[in-house]
Amino acid sequence: MDDFLLANRLNLWLMAKTSAVVVARTENAGAPPLHWSEHLLAAQQVTISVEETISGKPPAQQKISLSIPVVKGSRIATSSPGLVPWVTQPGSRAIYFLQEGMQIADEDLSILKGDLELINWLRELCHGPIPAGAGSVLYQLVQAAETDPQVKSLFTSLEPAVIDVLEGNQRTVRLTVSTGKLRIFTGIRLQRVAHSRQADVAIHADAAQLGKVLTGEMPIEHLHITGKSSTKSSTLLDAMGKAGRAMALDPGRVAEISAAAGLAR
Repeated sequence: MDDFLLANRLNLWLMAKTSAVVVARTENAGAPPLHWSEHLLAAQQVTISVEETISGKPPAQQKISLSIPVVKGSRIATSSPGLVPWVTQPGSRAIYFLQEGMQIADEDLSILKGDLELINWLRELCHGPIPAGAGSVLYQLVQAAETDPQVKSLFTSLEPAVIDVLEGNQRTVRLTVSTGKLRIFTGIRLQRVAHSRQADVAIHADAAQLGKVLTGEMPIEHLHITGKSSTKSSTLLDAMGKAGRAMALDPGRVAEISAAAGLAR
């Protein structure tokens, strides 16, 4: 499996929860647009015939007409406005993540080449547990901040702040807080926001270390942390440590975090 797909395992797993993931062959494609999809939508029409539903509710119809945005630099676009031949050529097979209304949600992730190895890999991913990794651990924190009043209260009044997680020399996850809401970015979505602003602080840690912090086993201060020494970054780190101690009281939550971290229980 190529590095791009491995880096986007969490993104694909999450997309599968809200998508029909289907294997389909192209029947025909319309003419490419005259310009890229930017401020104004530019799309190319593609009609597909569904062969198999890997995950989610099967589409109501076997034949589906899609209006696919053509975004410059995306993995499904050519060097000039238009979709790649492995999407448009009649008879070609691809994997589609189709959201409600039979639309794709992401120009880089929603259409993948339909080779057998990838189909089997995705079938296992979509039906399996959350893939272990640093992003998956912090996703559990995001979920807790949405559903657990005690955890949510820790982040409600925080100033906007950004934390980057580095594993070795590679930035793998970005965690942000804004108006009390936590978000994470991994894979291609991390690449899209990486240069939007500098992180306030960097945590040098792997999934297991983050998992121990968020299950109350390790103080967050024991992690290797670098970057700006600002009040807002210190406050966010403190909130993460307190959240870990709060989540440690919930055995179900601890089990989810441990699984996301790849920690045996």
